[in-house]
Amino acid sequence: KGSFKDTAQLYLLQGAVEQQEWRVPALHHALLQQLKPYLSHSYKLVRDRIGSILSTIFLFEIKLPNGKSHLQPKLTDFIDFVLPQLESLPKKGDDTIDGLVFKAATTANPPKLENSPADAKEETEETVRLFKTVLNWMLGHTKEHHQPLSPSIFRLLPYIFYCESYDDDKELEALSKTALSFIATSSLLTESVKPALEAIETVLQCPSWKAVCAALKFFADLVLRNFFVLRRDTCVSRVREMVLPLFQSPRLEVRESGCEFLRRLLQCGYFSLSSSLIDHFEQLASTELSKRKGKSTMGKNGFGKALVDRHAGVLGLASCIKAYPYSIPEAGPDILMALADHVNDPAPIQETVRKTVANFKDTHRDDWEFHKKSFTEDQLAILSGLLVSPNYYV
Repeated sequence: KGSFKDTAQLYLLQGAVEQQEWRVPALHHALLQQLKPYLSHSYKLVRDRIGSILSTIFLFEIKLPNGKSHLQPKLTDFIDFVLPQLESLPKKGDDTIDGLVFKAATTANPPKLENSPADAKEETEETVRLFKTVLNWMLGHTKEHHQPLSPSIFRLLPYIFYCESYDDDKELEALSKTALSFIATSSLLTESVKPALEAIETVLQCPSWKAVCAALKFFADLVLRNFFVLRRDTCVSRVREMVLPLFQSPRLEVRESGCEFLRRLLQCGYFSLSSSLIDHFEQLASTELSKRKGKSTMGKNGFGKALVDRHAGVLGLASCIKAYPYSIPEAGPDILMALADHVNDPAPIQETVRKTVANFKDTHRDDWEFHKKSFTEDQLAILSGLLVSPNYYV
């Protein structure tokens, strides 16, 4: 059969099922069982239509307050069926699916026999096609479902982040990015908070820096979308504990993504600019830099580690300033003076300080006559000196 004929038949079937809505749960169960063997179909049009039908099947899995259990297919059972098959997703560089999803699996899988290279390649391609179908279903589900996301969906998050930066398959990469954007802007149930935070924490601890950077952006979007659900004190403290260690990551991109995450949450008021937060970053920024000693500078307790900690503190202080683009918090002048002490530090600290101060001047230029009253004369002189190029007098 050709893809056009198969797709047309599935389209007609979906139209008939949609007309019945919630009235035919037995038909939904039977249809789901019929579709499971074809989730990794070789034709893209067929996979896309199957994903759309799956969103129709799970559309009426609605949890009613104090209501009886419904007869519709359960999303949890479907994800239990899919998860073990995702272990064969392809490797990318030094990253493996085991390194990223070391907490995602919920069931013990029997050991697999060694396959030939040809069989392994075919299994990988089949897994990729299956996951594309799952992602297509997820796009429709997040758009059309009548309730906030089910907690079980977050069990797929580590796999989606793993494929989000998979350059060898642009379709898989694009579907993963779109799915993440849809999930990040969806509403959360209170019962979904714990599995969501656990899934994000799994990704933040993985060795793939690209996945960590993507997770930080996703995390900030999710918090802003579900501000009041995640505003409880226990959630705020846990989010802080999850993110602050990333400022000391050896990867520059992760540290900068952490800075942007903190800026966004400070700016919206999710985090408060507390003295404990400022003290934490000032303590890191005061880390002494030892002299370089040949190739051992990146030792655990050597120059490289000290430079990372010092830069972490500077980035944290910089995010505290960037979070107030049109006002000056009470601690703002002191934070800027603390940053000024690092203007001659080695790269990348020096660049971070100069960019932060320049951005501060740009965003406060219109009302500078009013804002400068928050500073003393000495602080204004230091601030002006930071904006002068070091080569100006040469």
